[in-house]
Amino acid sequence: MKRKVRLLFSLLSMLCLVSCGGNEGNKENPSVNPPSGQTDDNDDPFKVIPQDSWNIDDSGKIKYVRINSTAAGLNAATDTSQYGAGGTDLGFPWYDEEAKRLYVTFGDSFVQHKMGGEWNSNVTLYTNNFDFTKGVKWEGALNGSFGATRQITPVTQNVANRNGWTASSSDICSPLTSTTIPTGGIVVNGTYYLFYMEVYKFNQVHESPGITRNGMWDTFNSRVVKSTDKGKTWTLCDKLVWQCHGSEFNCLNGEPFAQIHPLDIGDEYIYIYGIKGGRESGVSMARVLKTKIEDFNEYEYFCGINKTTKEPTYRKGEQGLAYIKGKSNCLVISGKCGELSLSYNPYFKKYMIFYLSSQSQIVYRLMNNPYDFGAPVSIAGQGNIPFLYGGATHEVMFDNNGQRMFMFIAQWSDKIYSTHLVEVVFNKK
Repeated sequence: MKRKVRLLFSLLSMLCLVSCGGNEGNKENPSVNPPSGQTDDNDDPFKVIPQDSWNIDDSGKIKYVRINSTAAGLNAATDTSQYGAGGTDLGFPWYDEEAKRLYVTFGDSFVQHKMGGEWNSNVTLYTNNFDFTKGVKWEGALNGSFGATRQITPVTQNVANRNGWTASSSDICSPLTSTTIPTGGIVVNGTYYLFYMEVYKFNQVHESPGITRNGMWDTFNSRVVKSTDKGKTWTLCDKLVWQCHGSEFNCLNGEPFAQIHPLDIGDEYIYIYGIKGGRESGVSMARVLKTKIEDFNEYEYFCGINKTTKEPTYRKGEQGLAYIKGKSNCLVISGKCGELSLSYNPYFKKYMIFYLSSQSQIVYRLMNNPYDFGAPVSIAGQGNIPFLYGGATHEVMFDNNGQRMFMFIAQWSDKIYSTHLVEVVFNKK
């Protein structure tokens, strides 16, 4: 990324600039350039703290947080009901650098604002406008695949029955699957990949483990669909299946990756971060060569740090999944985490992970490397956005060299089902 400097008016400063040079910076993420203007370190465009903002963190890393606008659903800057997204689940952003287009795939979406009308397990909106200061200016939505109107994942019998669709049997998931919800997307060598989970149902009670989980769920599988034509059509990656539960709800080896969010840090690998179904597990990590992304057996699962070499260890395929099951030292983050999202921030010059914590707060951690994260920093809680449950962002949603970040934070209750665009301003380092 090129460093932008402002011309100073004194000759001494001009000479200093010449002597220091305007060389190309050591950009840690070569894939995406932030879309808006840069500022000199001596300037602070966020000196005035808005009255409608908050800061619930005491680390000094956040200056303020505020709701910018409604991103999708009722009262959004762009009426998203025209795209079948009047009421929406959390949106996961992913970016096509070649097309300079940001896609955001929202989970269960309904034409009407309170979960009424046609139901799609997901709706993908897109924009080429990266000025988020006045909300998201959506420019369109992807058409559906697998016999669906809007969703780009395979159809469940539940969804087909409600909408009166006549999808073919090859397009229908297991009859026990309620919905197919996206958990993260990525573009690799021009191909779009969307990871999603096959959900049994929400707030269920099982004989095993025999507990009631409020807002929790089980997944049968975590799977992937891909598009090689810029999102016009989608096909299933048949070999990519992380099996989480059997029909009797016995836990299988793929359970730590029931919900997968992918990340490209600019090296030869794609990293995937996983949690169990629901919001009650720590975070697991794996990696795969970009050239092998569709080969399940080539995924290498993080198995902890070697005590002698202090280096990370990995095991491949089913053997790796079996090895990490139930081992806390194979987690990259412990505790209860939900709705993962990862992104690069040029302000901190580090990647960040975002998730819902056990305290029902949206938090972030800075990444020291793909398996080591710093302490959590709280962004928003129930007192700021009632009924929040997940947050996600992408590096093209940052401006001012990453000092300001826009992210999607979702709300759900019996009165609201929508997603906000939230503005986060970080403090000077």
